Parts: sequence; C-alpha cells; structure tokens
Amino acid sequence: MVADNESELFDVVDNNNVVIGQEHRSKVHATGLLHRAVYCFVFSPCGELLLQRRSPRKKIGPLQWDLSVAEHLQPGETYKQGAARGLQEELGIAVSESRLQGPLTPTHLRRLDIPGLIHDYEFVESYRIDGWDGAITADPEEVDEVRYVTLADARREAAAAPDHFTDWFHGEMSALNWFGMTHPEPPDRSFVLSAPALAPGYVALQASERFEQRQNSCQEKLSWVPGGKYFRLGSLYEQGLAA
Repeated sequence: MVADNESELFDVVDNNNVVIGQEHRSKVHATGLLHRAVYCFVFSPCGELLLQRRSPRKKIGPLQWDLSVAEHLQPGETYKQGAARGLQEELGIAVSESRLQGPLTPTHLRRLDIPGLIHDYEFVESYRIDGWDGAITADPEEVDEVRYVTLADARREAAAAPDHFTDWFHGEMSALNWFGMTHPEPPDRSFVLSAPALAPGYVALQASERFEQRQNSCQEKLSWVPGGKYFRLGSLYEQGLAA
C-alpha cells in the first residue's frame, strides 16, 4: 500500500507562483505542473535537528532520511498553515503559526525529475522551530522513524551516504548553508524513535547499546520502561507517564 494519496488536490501555479487552478497529485507529478510545498526544521533545546525516515510505503524516497517535515500545500493554504498542519499530521507536534520562524530563504523553485516516476516542480518555503521539547508521535503511514542529530553529524552522514537522504534534503540544506553551523554541538547522544508507539500514550525510543556511557547534554532524566529495551526522555514524556 502506497502512503501518498494520488487523488489529493493541489493548487497549480504559474511561473510567478500565482494560483491558476487545481489538479490531482497524480497529474501534477506526472506532467510537471507547478505547485507549492513547505519544509520545516524542528530543533531540540540542545540545538539538534529532528530527522524523519520516510515510510517504506512512500512512492518517492522510501526509507530515506528527510527533513523534519516536507509537506505539499492544500488548496488555499499559506506556507505557514501547511507547515503547521504537516507538523501535526506527521509528527503530532501542535504549534501555532507564530512559533514558526521564517521563511528562511526567499520562495524558490525545486525540481525533482525521475523519468517514468515523477516530475515534481514546487515553489518552496522553509521554516524552523527552535527549542522543541514536547512529545513526538510519528504517523506510521508517513514516517518509519525519527531521530535527533547534530548538524555536524547530519552533514557527515549525508556526505558519506548521500543515497540514504532525499534529494530535497541535500538541496535545501545546501541552500541554507546547513544553517551556518550556528548551533552548539553537544556530546554524542544516539537514539532512535520508532513508530508506531510502544503503547497508547507512549513514544518508544530505541536505546543505544552504549547509552549508559554517554552524557545527556540536555540533562533530561532517563526512565526505563519495563523490559529495559526502551527508555523515555523525561522532557518529552511527562504526559506519557500517565498513559
């Protein structure tokens, strides 16, 4: 089963990003009609970037690592509205539009051409959220897993294994100069957040085998889930404790 809804309607725009009509996703991507998309970057209080790994059911880039959120705009939506909706739908992050910083760059055109599969031509804006310490509940239809990484580690990984990341991840991060590497680089704190959740009200974090040897740079408390295979990061799971 493919996660993408091919009958979903998009606004079609002209070369000046002015809406001229609507068309289904399938035709938009088959014929290269111009449309709109928005990217959002979620940063932890430590300055780590949240990455999502795309669902294996995705038509494009299955199981590739991606930006925190990459979302097509629905008809009539603004870029900020689309970013806020994408955060809620894909990651369970509910924020007001005022929390979104940006656009980070002027509206720009991104093209993805895969012969016989897709011609994706989008006018894009990017936004960011800093200091997110709330819960994350990934939609398993859209997201295979998520993780926080430092910008330095993300850059190294993308250079070492470019095929593990989406084309638009490479393009947008380069356009943003990897945010100038302005965020502090905390000690290594590896973990993977898997979807679906371990149990209702919980988001399960897969612990690194060596996690006991690692310093927690944000000083969140670790609390074990029975069985010892998963842990909760205190600042993310206060509401999960009552589930």
